[in-house]
Amino acid sequence: MKAKRFVYLLFIGLSLGSSITAKETNDDKAKYSSFVYNVKPEEVGISSERLARIDTFLTNYIRDGYAPNAVTFIARHGKVVHFKAYGWRNIENLVPVKTNDIFRIASQSKAIVTVALMTLYEEGKFLLDDPIANYIPEFKNLQVLDSISKRDTSFYAHPAKKTMTIRHLLTHTAGITYNSPIYDKAKMPYLNSLDPITIKDVVKKIASLPVKNEPGDAYNYG
Repeated sequence: MKAKRFVYLLFIGLSLGSSITAKETNDDKAKYSSFVYNVKPEEVGISSERLARIDTFLTNYIRDGYAPNAVTFIARHGKVVHFKAYGWRNIENLVPVKTNDIFRIASQSKAIVTVALMTLYEEGKFLLDDPIANYIPEFKNLQVLDSISKRDTSFYAHPAKKTMTIRHLLTHTAGITYNSPIYDKAKMPYLNSLDPITIKDVVKKIASLPVKNEPGDAYNYG
């Protein structure tokens, strides 16, 4: 049962995500103070050469306009080996971003669940191409959307030709998306919903509705 509960959390974390606003509290500051800074990466088994790739990648990424800024924080065994700010908090006035700036961050459940999932993968608990239906039977009868009526949001769908797998969820190719009129009609709870509904119920509701494309055929962030 524990494994099944985890898969429900995995599914909702990867498919729907969450939205949070970062805030630093006094408790946070106390936790941060327990870290040791200015440590040589090799002291904790991390490569300085590989960390340098982060600098190159993020500097180029921001220079080429893909993102305005980024802040990194990498620690092991309580020792910080990489804590840097890149880019601008205000692009127009070229005000540099700082490591203690506050960001609104979305979809962080995806990052947390993915780390937990890949830890279990390394332990040999499952395979990436395991069908989701092995863990959530409701996905055995997966449907793929053909068309939606603009008049009343009715739709046509056909049985999926491919099987949805854990790999599809991790790569956002499962066919699940955001802002679907079908989801709206089914009263699917959105971000930060206060509806009295469990994750398990939401996952079952998703399984009962058609996906946007055959699993593995297209990328749809969801």
